[in-house]
Amino acid sequence: MKSVEFIVKETNDEWKREIYLVDEGVEYRLFPLILPTDASFSEWHKYKEDSAEAETFRHNNKKINTSPFTPGKWMLSEILSTDVESISEIKVSAFNLKVGVTITFSFSLDEKGKEQLTFWMETDLAMADGMFFKNPEPGSDGRFVLVKQI
Repeated sequence: MKSVEFIVKETNDEWKREIYLVDEGVEYRLFPLILPTDASFSEWHKYKEDSAEAETFRHNNKKINTSPFTPGKWMLSEILSTDVESISEIKVSAFNLKVGVTITFSFSLDEKGKEQLTFWMETDLAMADGMFFKNPEPGSDGRFVLVKQI
């Protein structure tokens, strides 16, 4: 992953904020990927289906999936949002292997008082952990830290 840009928009909804991946000038809502009020929340989606959510999932997958495998289907199973974190629980299926992926966005201030967003992914299957791009910088623990740009 050469670069990544996010836009965070505060909301009055129960999920508190929406987080967008910006790719080639287009915004793709990553959090919540599917609104909890949507009928397709917690349902399986085909990787190639024609929907805004599937298009967002594909764009994100192209950035983070380091394996040669393309998921056949995926499901957003849960979201959690607090004042300092937004967390998505996603299930991904490829070749009848189902993996749970937790994507966490954490908000804090850096040592200079600038707002920062730290994000990372964890899986419930150790062998799948290596299929997702992680920050290779020493001491990063695989986490990406982005500082707010004005």
